[in-house]
Amino acid sequence: MFGDDGEVEVYADFEKKKDVVYVLPLFADQIVYPVLYPFAEGEIATCLHNLQLLSVDFKDKPLPHEVDVELPGWVLLCSVEWVWL
Repeated sequence: MFGDDGEVEVYADFEKKKDVVYVLPLFADQIVYPVLYPFAEGEIATCLHNLQLLSVDFKDKPLPHEVDVELPGWVLLCSVEWVWL
């Protein structure tokens, strides 16, 4: 999957075994990825290897417990998802 700003632009269709599906509308100046499907096929082995390693590493890890944190009244918490420069 290739995307921009969290939106998927194109993905490889492994059911048809050749196709790349462009999901943006025609007026959106689509970028053509001519070698995306062979690249995606090559990445399958990497994904399966990583899945095997991570499933072994995280098999017996305990889940994090919720901790009650008491903050002083003057503390301000802020969460930022995206920073645009």
